[in-house]
Amino acid sequence: MVILSFDKRRGVKIAVIAALAVFLTALCLIIALEKKQPLPDYAEADKVGRFFTEAPDTEARVKFLKQFKIAVSPKSEKTDKVTIPAEFGRIYEEYNELQKRAGLDLLPFKGEKVSRVVYKLKDKEKFVTLLIFRAHVIGGHLSTGVYGDRYEALNGATG
Repeated sequence: MVILSFDKRRGVKIAVIAALAVFLTALCLIIALEKKQPLPDYAEADKVGRFFTEAPDTEARVKFLKQFKIAVSPKSEKTDKVTIPAEFGRIYEEYNELQKRAGLDLLPFKGEKVSRVVYKLKDKEKFVTLLIFRAHVIGGHLSTGVYGDRYEALNGATG
């Protein structure tokens, strides 16, 4: 004959721990799914109309830029990582307004680490910078590369 004993206090503790574990797991899944929502494949901007944003590699990024009539030297590509600030100050607010004029918006990407890809334009002494998140262009601008000069939106708007 086997006799099992049950301590109510220990059973309550185990139940509370199990419930807490289920709650934390569900919370983690919700956060993970929220961050993994698919990015739009298209955006719209004045002068360009509807354009695709998917750009997983150099070839696709060059094709992306052709939508804006921007020709680059693919071999000039330089890539690094940057973090979009979690809170936008005046400078980033102004920069994001420039993005919005080109049909893009950095607000959904606050606090995210993104790839910054820079190319030299083929026929001008200018550079184009793209911000890439999960293989999609989320921002970009044209510049002279001189610190303090004004940026130009991908569709030609200035800011």
